[in-house]
Amino acid sequence: MEIDGGDMKDFPKSALPKGAKVGDMLIIDGDTITISKKGSEKLRKEIDDLMDELFED
Repeated sequence: MEIDGGDMKDFPKSALPKGAKVGDMLIIDGDTITISKKGSEKLRKEIDDLMDELFED
């Protein structure tokens, strides 16, 4: 996973919350990892906006 700041860190799949998928924003608090639904939606919107700009007519 990409950690805030761009560093990469490996986590075992078993440590991820059920339902986690590519593009989700995860919150790591000690040994607990949760999905940030609000953060995930924000990231998806940013990606969609960038794609719209890239493929404008």
